[in-house]
Amino acid sequence: MRSSSQSQGVACVPPSRLLRGSAVSAPVTSGFPKNEMSQNQTHSAVGRRKNIVVSPTRFYGVTTTGIFCRFGCPSRTPRPENVVFFDAVDHAVERGFRSCKRCRPDHEVAPARAFEGFVTSQFVALSGEDPGARISDLASMLAVSTKQLERIVRRTTGMSPRELEKKERASP
Repeated sequence: MRSSSQSQGVACVPPSRLLRGSAVSAPVTSGFPKNEMSQNQTHSAVGRRKNIVVSPTRFYGVTTTGIFCRFGCPSRTPRPENVVFFDAVDHAVERGFRSCKRCRPDHEVAPARAFEGFVTSQFVALSGEDPGARISDLASMLAVSTKQLERIVRRTTGMSPRELEKKERASP
């Protein structure tokens, strides 16, 4: 059921769309230089999870929630009319947006990437301590499944866990 303000044609303006200290709504403008990416290309980059070719210093905000994210955030893809773009975390915060708790754009490294780096380094350390250990045993020591360990190691190093283990043994 529609609220009475919607049925009468009155637009509700979310607080994130208001300028601080002003009761008049103003659209949030993009921080992107003109002609860098079209609106369609940029919005399609918002929804993609892999192979993103957007600078890691660029962020998007969702005006209806007041949250800003990194490109490739696993959160739900917002509607194009609710998306604004920022060049820096400071610009988003100045406009009244808060950082996403999933992709943590206010941190230098995304939590998923930090976890992958940690798992890979721990895998290398554990495999060095016990050269005869099976990959499944090492995965259980790291509290991840074998398949997840394979995915993480391949994503961070470009090699399988076994190949990485052999390379680490061969290097002095």
